[in-house]
Amino acid sequence: MEITINTTITFDNLMGAQKRITQHIGGTRSGKTYAILQYLIVKALQEPQNITVVRRTVPSLKRSVIKDFKEIMQE
Repeated sequence: MEITINTTITFDNLMGAQKRITQHIGGTRSGKTYAILQYLIVKALQEPQNITVVRRTVPSLKRSVIKDFKEIMQE
């Protein structure tokens, strides 16, 4: 199955990363969370695995990660 998605430089950096841990710098709403979620979804589709995404607080998780995940899955 082949899927085409619009990505950003953050996604491209993740795909090309040689290290297990990466750092992504940018301001609020710069697309970091969105790109990282896209990357995690692609990796999970390639090789089924458990993935845990955490934030410092639940409201923060709901406002960013969960909102972006739902948006990606509706595309």
